[in-house]
Amino acid sequence: MKHEAILKRAIQANHERTFFAQYPENPKAYGEDGIKNGAAAYQAYLGQAFSSLLQTGTTHATGEEVSPYTQTPLAITYPSASVETLIENSTNAFNTWKNKSIDERADLLIDCLETIKEHFFEIAFATMHTTGQSFMMSFQASGPHSNDRALEAIAAGYEALNAYPSQVLWEKPMGKFAIQLQKEFKAIPRGVGLVI
Repeated sequence: MKHEAILKRAIQANHERTFFAQYPENPKAYGEDGIKNGAAAYQAYLGQAFSSLLQTGTTHATGEEVSPYTQTPLAITYPSASVETLIENSTNAFNTWKNKSIDERADLLIDCLETIKEHFFEIAFATMHTTGQSFMMSFQASGPHSNDRALEAIAAGYEALNAYPSQVLWEKPMGKFAIQLQKEFKAIPRGVGLVI
């Protein structure tokens, strides 16, 4: 696993009930130019269609945020799709996801968190200009704190999925002989859920 050390440390913190932050809340932990680069990245989104989501089946754009600080529209539009399309896309993703091992799932999710980490500052400015929170609160809540809570959930889910053996030699004594079966178990996601 690429992120095995991170996962093990998060599991350990869950067990010990101790403080653990994979993602420090101090902006200085993310480079000297982080705030400047994040502000520039945020500014580049203004007045543009947000195309980083890589969604298929979108039919229109939406977005009406107004900055509580500048009192001007952000004019950022986001791709939108019908509920049916979102369910279809989710079902297709589900069919791929269910074939991933537990280790692959955890690794992919932690990889997402590590990628998000590179965008903490631009996310902070976006949060600030859509919620009215201060920069520091926006940075910490939308960045490091969110990632740490997600990592905590990944670690708990990983442990729950590994609570039982994936293989076992099952044996039933039948007097003078026994029936033996080599059983294999695979965690399968429950399916697609939609919250509106």
